[in-house]
Amino acid sequence: MTLSASNAGERFGGARTEGGDVGSAPDDAGPASPFAEAIEGFVNLGGWVLHELGTHARSVGQRIDDGYTPDALARDVARSGALVAAAGVRTLNEVVDAAVILACARSANIATATFPMPERLVGVPCKLRAVGPLRSRFDPPDLIPRARVSVRAPDITAGETAFTVRVDATRRPGLNYWGRVLVTPAQLDDDAELVDIRVGVR
Repeated sequence: MTLSASNAGERFGGARTEGGDVGSAPDDAGPASPFAEAIEGFVNLGGWVLHELGTHARSVGQRIDDGYTPDALARDVARSGALVAAAGVRTLNEVVDAAVILACARSANIATATFPMPERLVGVPCKLRAVGPLRSRFDPPDLIPRARVSVRAPDITAGETAFTVRVDATRRPGLNYWGRVLVTPAQLDDDAELVDIRVGVR
């Protein structure tokens, strides 16, 4: 497994964003067993299928009420076909993921990697913590819960220029995952900064 990061951080006065504290995301440790984790994937897939089909059905119904046109019919047929194809691909993906999760139930998959501090905060004592889960870019996304993402030695001294992230990706599919680490200066009058990280799981 490899890890990489982008240094394009974002500043937040008082370490807050729209909607409240950036650290307020639920710290969900995920399913306790490999079997439950595999089942959860199919449950999430079912929720996505129901949502997409329901949205599409409501749109079709609205267009029927407003007066159907040949162009609208063609678009709806194409959209229906695309949804069926997407559901098939995602179902196959979930089958593969479930096989990986169950096969690797006893194998730990731990990665560590070191990332540079934001240039603005190099040499500044800071506190660091992961913010929210790591997410793939599938829809719905695969997740690595925040409880499995930690920062080693989260208190950075003035002489340090980098920090190390530890990720427990046990039973997670081999994908790229994106997340963030919040870097908060010890000086209360300075803005905190979010650093984007990308985790490549094998």
